[in-house]
Amino acid sequence: VLLLTGCIQQPTAAAPPAPPLPAYTGPMVFHGTVGSMTTIRGFEPLLVSGYGMVVGLPGTGSSEVPSFLRTWLINEMKKRGLGSAEYDTLNFTPEQVLADPGKSVVLIQGLIPPGASRGTPFDLLVSCIDSQTTSLEGGRLWTADLAIDGANPAMRFSHPLASGAGDVYINPLRTEDDAQRRLNQRSGVILSGGTVTVDRIIEIVLNQPSWQRSRMIADRINERFPKAPADRLPTADPKTDSFIQINIPQRYASNPGGFLLLMGKLFVIREPNFEPEKAEQLVELILRLAAKDPSLTADEKTISYGDISYCWQALGKTILPVLRRLYPNPDVPVSLAALDAGAHLQDELTVDYLSKLAQNPDPAVRMRVAAILSQLPDSLRGPAILRNFLDDADPKVRITAYESLSNIASPIIQRVVEGTPGHFKFLLDLLPSKRPMVYITQSKLPRIVIFDKGTGFKLPMLGRLWDNHLMLRWTDKKKPMTVFYQTPAHPQGVTQQIAPFLANFVRLLAHNPTDSNNPMPGFNLTYSRVVNAIYNLQKDGLIQADIQLQINPLAQAIARISQQSLPYRPDTGPPVTLGTTQPASSPAPGGTRPVTTAPGRPPTVMP
Repeated sequence: VLLLTGCIQQPTAAAPPAPPLPAYTGPMVFHGTVGSMTTIRGFEPLLVSGYGMVVGLPGTGSSEVPSFLRTWLINEMKKRGLGSAEYDTLNFTPEQVLADPGKSVVLIQGLIPPGASRGTPFDLLVSCIDSQTTSLEGGRLWTADLAIDGANPAMRFSHPLASGAGDVYINPLRTEDDAQRRLNQRSGVILSGGTVTVDRIIEIVLNQPSWQRSRMIADRINERFPKAPADRLPTADPKTDSFIQINIPQRYASNPGGFLLLMGKLFVIREPNFEPEKAEQLVELILRLAAKDPSLTADEKTISYGDISYCWQALGKTILPVLRRLYPNPDVPVSLAALDAGAHLQDELTVDYLSKLAQNPDPAVRMRVAAILSQLPDSLRGPAILRNFLDDADPKVRITAYESLSNIASPIIQRVVEGTPGHFKFLLDLLPSKRPMVYITQSKLPRIVIFDKGTGFKLPMLGRLWDNHLMLRWTDKKKPMTVFYQTPAHPQGVTQQIAPFLANFVRLLAHNPTDSNNPMPGFNLTYSRVVNAIYNLQKDGLIQADIQLQINPLAQAIARISQQSLPYRPDTGPPVTLGTTQPASSPAPGGTRPVTTAPGRPPTVMP
């Protein structure tokens, strides 16, 4: 009996069930929104990489190839038709290409943007991995595949998610540090050089699993953001009781972050007069925030004006009478939050108040006004305000006004597309302005923007660049300017005469004279070389205008993301709460770096 008793196992008490997750999260005033019932995953930039070759270098490359890449590169070139009679490349073998000092083997990295669909472009960072290449200036990346951990020395296979190709852009900023100068020449950016080949998935995950709630949330999203003819899929697709797949509508493709913030502030509740009543509640809240009411709760203190503005936008046009009471509010941030929402809802009355704020002495307010006006493409008076901003004393205001005019496709912009149908280089935009300035983009779409199309050169002038391979001379305002350019292929050089305007000089440098559609003279230089010439001539005091260079944060962003661990699905990314935003909610251009007398880098207006 004792033995039998010892063998009997005592029953153990069952573990208590885990408490259910809260149905709603975030401030009480937003309970019932999509963002309060879900979290989002897949809205982090996705790091992809690969190896490739930059070709067409003017002898600044290297025949050095890492041993682990040689066989793989040879096979890749054969797969792409090199050395094939079918592609008429029998005169070029992969081995000959690898031995050419006009090429360099590079590491390619890029960040696929969240919500990207097939065909979405993104910037690439290329860096030399050999020890002998001196400069990537003037080179072009041969088409390469990019994948998660695609650049690994073990050459493990990873499914390609994007491809990359295009001209390498070298930052022209001067530095006195020789080591830093060499490093800058051995890496570069390919603007919009990456192309997404596999759609990225964005999912919102319910706080509490429920098929009924999953369908209810998806139905509300699809009602507010219906599928347009350009969209392949509905905006929200409930996959399970726990998550809903989100497909960014094409009309929001340029600003997926703004769409998700707007969607996060969408109320699922359907009740009579709910929208005006909620709008009134938010008016009371924003006025209490502005007055720093001591009765504000801890949750309410975390709410920004941008959160409230997005919520107003999501409530829809029935709340416009409520918003209009705030347009003339003396507290400028309160007024701007209401005007931002009203402009998004296409209320033409906002222009009356934006025109008054356009005279505000604070340049940050004027920038915000310029950004908000981009939401009113059909306004008759809005473009006139933006036109006046092109003469603003602050260069950041002028740039924001230009970006807004570009977004609404204003005819005031005289646009020239440089490049051929198969090889786009950059856009040259000319603007009427009383304040000459050159704005150069270093991310996404390559653009050279000249404020005052009559911008010219100092008289008399003699410019020498690139060890005298490019020279300019202008001695008499009644005579044209002479431009001399010499290449290794043509040591005798080419001389052209042009009217002494910066726009003419840019076109001469960039134009391909073999273009049958436009046989005008040109030197067929890359965007990088054209920017380098403008920058150095201006630094030497030969161009009568300030220069603003847009900052490209790609290298810093890649370094930051590379250091993060990946405890989540690599195709979606970590969960992110849809509950809060930054105060500003209108798109604005990226940061700019002044290189002459212009003020410093502007604040970020949109993430």
